[in-house]
Amino acid sequence: MSHPKAAMTSGIIDDHFHNKIDQEKFAELNAKAYTLTKPPIEKATQGELRNFLVRKIGFLYFAEFYGEA
Repeated sequence: MSHPKAAMTSGIIDDHFHNKIDQEKFAELNAKAYTLTKPPIEKATQGELRNFLVRKIGFLYFAEFYGEA
């Protein structure tokens, strides 16, 4: 998502809130939510890109932005 520096320098922690609330949905998707400790700021909205959903498909992992809260 055009933030390679943040991807390499930010810490990553388990997003306990989303993983508990969406447990069944994530199990179907083979996914888990994570939170960045030093999230990048999106230029257009000035919002933090803090939470991501990481899916495993085969041996590959795919991450997508999952919202603010």
